[in-house]
Amino acid sequence: MNDFNPIITVALTVVLLVFVVLYLRTLTLEQIREAVYNAFLTAETNFNHGENAEKLGYAVQAARLALEALPIPTIVKAIILPLITTENLTKIVDMWFKQVKALVQQVPTNEEIDKIIEGR
Repeated sequence: MNDFNPIITVALTVVLLVFVVLYLRTLTLEQIREAVYNAFLTAETNFNHGENAEKLGYAVQAARLALEALPIPTIVKAIILPLITTENLTKIVDMWFKQVKALVQQVPTNEEIDKIIEGR
C-alpha cells in the first residue's frame, strides 16, 4: 500500500492544479471582460462619435490594467504578462467591442417599441 501513496498524492495534486487553473482562467476572463465592458461604456460617453481608435485604446488600457490587477501570484504575472502583447490584446478587445456593438444594435429603441405597441 505504501507504493500507491506517492502515485495517489501526485494524481490528486495534478487534479487540484487543473481545477485551480480552470477556475482562475474563468475568474480572470470575467474580470477582464467586466473591466473592458465598463471601459466601453465610459469611452462611449467621454469620446466623440467617430473617435473609435481612441475608444479602443481606452478599452485596451483598461484591459491591461485589469490584467495587472489580477489576484494571481507575482511570479505567474511576470511570466504571463509579457506574453500578452498590446497588439494581441487590441485584437481581443476589438472583437469584444464588435460583439457588444452588434448586440446593442439588435436592441430596439423606445421609438421602435412604441411603434410596435401602437401597431397592434
